[in-house]
Amino acid sequence: MKFDTTRSLAAAWSCTLCFAGIALAQNAPPANSSMSGTVVLPADSSAAMNKAKPSDADIIATVKAVDTNEIEAAKVAEDKKMGKDALSYAKMLAKQHSDDAKAYETLAKKQKITATTPTAKADELRAQGSEDLKAISALEGKDFEKAYIEAMVSGHKDALQMIDSLLIPNAKNAALKEQLQKTRGHVAAHLEQGKRLQGLQASAPEESE
Repeated sequence: MKFDTTRSLAAAWSCTLCFAGIALAQNAPPANSSMSGTVVLPADSSAAMNKAKPSDADIIATVKAVDTNEIEAAKVAEDKKMGKDALSYAKMLAKQHSDDAKAYETLAKKQKITATTPTAKADELRAQGSEDLKAISALEGKDFEKAYIEAMVSGHKDALQMIDSLLIPNAKNAALKEQLQKTRGHVAAHLEQGKRLQGLQASAPEESE
């Protein structure tokens, strides 16, 4: 039962980190959530999102919202009693996502990319991230570490797919597209590191109750 609880909380948190079906498109169909917290997108949602083509300002706001959620999760993880490798991973994520957010802020100013209206989806994403963080924060020790790493793997995998299928293809500004490629490299590296930690967890002997 402990495993099921941990898994469901990780799934719920990963929905936020993986852009939670970020329907950047204003007219994209709403996502349907399963009992496990995993987002299930309608079959035509990808086409709908690409048809709307998010603006460069929307793309920046979205990436920064995800960076914010990653940073907040990492800060919580740093205060938990995790193993040395998992703790180092959390610290690395906090730094790189902080650097990433700053890079987009600098780029937006330099390229004069300014949102003319509030980015509702980015605000929604940040709010959901805060809510989900409360759930995963209730876990301690090995339970938290397992849920956190599982969420990072799931979240970075889906974020990578979103960057490739939606963000990079629709970026119009050349500097923004270049920065997204850098972000993609970081996300891919974070995913591989998370998978490695997940493998170490799987091979670790079970602790007796």
